[in-house]
Amino acid sequence: MFFYPFLLISTLLMVKPVRTSLFLTELGVSALPYAYILVAVSSAILITVYSRLAEHHRLHKMIYTTLGLSIASLLVFWLLLTIDYRAQWLYYLFWAWVAIFGPVVVSQFWLLANYVFDAREAKRLFSLLGAGAISGGIVGGSFTSLMTPLIGTNQMLLCGAVFLTISVVLVKLIWNQETRERYSDQLKRRKKYKFASEEKPTLALIFESQHLTYWMLLVAISVIVANLVDYQYNAIASSVITDADELTAFFGLWTSILNFASLLIQVFLTSKFIKKFGVSASLFFLPVGIIIGAICVLGTGALWAAVLMRSSEGSIKQSINKASLELLALPVPAEIKNRVKAFIDIFIDNLSTGLVGLMLIGMTYFLKWNVQQIGYVILGLLGVWLFLNVQMRKAYVLAFRQAIEKRTIHLKDETARLDDASLLNSLLTLLEGENVRQILYVLSIMENTQSERLAPYLDRLLDNDNEEVLIHTLRLAYQQKNMDLQEKVWPLIKHDNQLVRIESVRYILLSAEDSRALFQDFIKDEDIRIRLAALMVAALEYNSLKDTDGVEVFREFFTRLNDEIQNLDADQDEIEFYKKEFACILGAAKDPELYPYLHLLLGDTSLNTLRHAIRAAGNTRSEEFIPTLIAHLSTRRVRGVAQEALASYGETILPHLLPRMDDPHEDIRIRVAVPEIMYRISSQEVVTVLENYLAIPDVIVRDSVIRALSKIKSRYKSLKCNKQIVATRIREEARHYCHMLLVYHTQLNVLKRSRKTNDENSALNLLVRAIEERLAKTLEWTFRLLSMTYSPDDMYNAYTGVIHEKADLRANAVEFLDNVLEHDLKRVILPLAEHRTSRVLVKHAREMYGLQSPTEEESLEYLVNTTDGWLRACTLFRLAEIADPDYELFAEKHLNDQFPVVRETAQLVMRKLNRSEQSE
Repeated sequence: MFFYPFLLISTLLMVKPVRTSLFLTELGVSALPYAYILVAVSSAILITVYSRLAEHHRLHKMIYTTLGLSIASLLVFWLLLTIDYRAQWLYYLFWAWVAIFGPVVVSQFWLLANYVFDAREAKRLFSLLGAGAISGGIVGGSFTSLMTPLIGTNQMLLCGAVFLTISVVLVKLIWNQETRERYSDQLKRRKKYKFASEEKPTLALIFESQHLTYWMLLVAISVIVANLVDYQYNAIASSVITDADELTAFFGLWTSILNFASLLIQVFLTSKFIKKFGVSASLFFLPVGIIIGAICVLGTGALWAAVLMRSSEGSIKQSINKASLELLALPVPAEIKNRVKAFIDIFIDNLSTGLVGLMLIGMTYFLKWNVQQIGYVILGLLGVWLFLNVQMRKAYVLAFRQAIEKRTIHLKDETARLDDASLLNSLLTLLEGENVRQILYVLSIMENTQSERLAPYLDRLLDNDNEEVLIHTLRLAYQQKNMDLQEKVWPLIKHDNQLVRIESVRYILLSAEDSRALFQDFIKDEDIRIRLAALMVAALEYNSLKDTDGVEVFREFFTRLNDEIQNLDADQDEIEFYKKEFACILGAAKDPELYPYLHLLLGDTSLNTLRHAIRAAGNTRSEEFIPTLIAHLSTRRVRGVAQEALASYGETILPHLLPRMDDPHEDIRIRVAVPEIMYRISSQEVVTVLENYLAIPDVIVRDSVIRALSKIKSRYKSLKCNKQIVATRIREEARHYCHMLLVYHTQLNVLKRSRKTNDENSALNLLVRAIEERLAKTLEWTFRLLSMTYSPDDMYNAYTGVIHEKADLRANAVEFLDNVLEHDLKRVILPLAEHRTSRVLVKHAREMYGLQSPTEEESLEYLVNTTDGWLRACTLFRLAEIADPDYELFAEKHLNDQFPVVRETAQLVMRKLNRSEQSE
């Protein structure tokens, strides 16, 4: 891969001075603008043909074809020039051919490099490949400068043909190694996603992407500036040097010098600059460098000033700028990369060259500007260039974000303006249909709507068989003040579904002139379910009863009905139904006088009754139920309901929960449940409180805290986390990861050196797996912590990329993080994300944190004292397997551990050691 661009650029730098010197000496500098225009026209035809071929042919075949045609073309030009054929069209054609040949072969090389290396390898190695290209420029330019006086200008074309022939052999060697598999693998993986790109024109694909659009504009502006610089340079040089061979040698010499300067920059600076400043920031060096030379030419118009400007452009362009531009192609999807890159590198490049031709004709022919005055245009374009570089940084990061993220759909609640007549008509039309889901959706968004136009639709919906439709219709019906639907509603009070009964009774009571008398009738009905429905309606309307004697009536009938049910001879299911309804009534009424009944239900053995009682207790928001609700957090089957109930108290519940989470002797199930309750509350105060628990020693509780915080941040992006607290925790987790990694390698080496069977090493195998799980969990925590101060979606997608088995996806994720994270966090996160368990990260642990690889005993001591209960248990199990008396103290200190599995394993170690001593 180093020698491939070396040969390509050597060839280009042999034929380019030949082309320029022959053109200028035969046709003069005034013909250059027309040559530029010819390049644009011919490239448009070529890119059309090339794009169609690229869609149907694999990359290596395109490269073989291009190199073969290039060799043949050089031989034809050499033959025509050798027989002294001097037609003007030949020089124009030769100029256009060289202008197209260079971008095509170089573009194909960098495209191939994108498949040979992943994103992270590319960032390290593209500077080396650029050095190969620049070295080729040095050799090609020097060879041309030295050999032209000896063998003549024309013979350089034969040398170029030889170099290209060797390139064909190199491509075959490169492709037959890993590149073929990587290329095929990327294409297969991309096909899993649906793209319409194959049917779209290349330009349409570019304009659909900010990244590709800015990339295209950057290439265009850089080519325009480069050609204007080249025009000034050629014009000034040809006015001083008139002999063709001398001019060829001059161009060859300076080309060699410029490439040597580029090589120095490439070898010593490019990689460092790109790593330190990032891809997009490195794009600023070239335009800034050209500004200095452009000012000198504008001021003097001398050959030295032209050489200085050309040097600024030539040395940086093929080093820092070239490597940065090629890295911009990394996030482009494989199925369009070939087409887009060829379009930009060939068509846009040469179209821009054609535009320069038109600009030069306008400036030199119509405006009568001299060569120096063109510098004003160059400086203006450089300002545009700098602006595009700023925009490119945002687009590049966005492109990597899209390259690694998974496609997800987030549905959000929508609100509608129902005073819009056309919208209301559309909704009412849906109510006439038979689609239950559509009807329920319309009823839900019209929940608070009042309109006389609803009457016929609600009347019709009350005949619907679907229980949910009936419930929503009734709720909407009793908000319509001038609508009487009682005739349709009365039969529904005997419906099988209790919620339908409740809503029916509610509608009738709220619509009645004498609701109190009607309530008395309902509460005395022989059907207990209707009585329960009436009580539920009274509970829902409890606040309106407080100024009357209605509260006492409610309490009386509730107590009487409860006593009746207690003495009722009914089956278990029916009794359970009544208790469930009582719980709901108590939760809705929130009457402290009736709370003893709710306490009884909170101790019920029926799971269904218990769940409803817990919800009811939460609805009351009374402090007297808090201890009972917290106690239920330890019961798996009702834990979720208890969490919801406690969360309904809001921030007032925090003083009751935090001491439980702090207490190491509290039931771990309760401690772990507390952060989940806080997530359900989700306020800025909750975020602030949880941040203070990010360093809580117990890893199980810490896991719950980190999960809760990351979920809050993901759901409520307006809530802010303290960046300093989070960053400190990230650094601590990264340090712990590195320390644990050193321990892991020590235990892994012990396992590899062991000559025992897997059965004999069962405890050691278990310990190694436990450490691997802890490393994975710590990495997950690190990214969850990052999601608290960066985009949660971005960090999730980056995490999935980092842990992916595909190397190129991991590299894309790391490259994305490199462009998004702040500098201090990069130093901490990137080594973990890029290497994870490799020896490189072991070295990083030593250099970054001063950690040393522990001995086996030191690693076991570290593990047995960790705050992770499972790791302690696995380590003690390993100590039992070793049965070494030296480890007795390790086991003794955990005989009273808070975790039963740790205590039991410590006891196992002590029993093994005692048996060992007795046998001795």
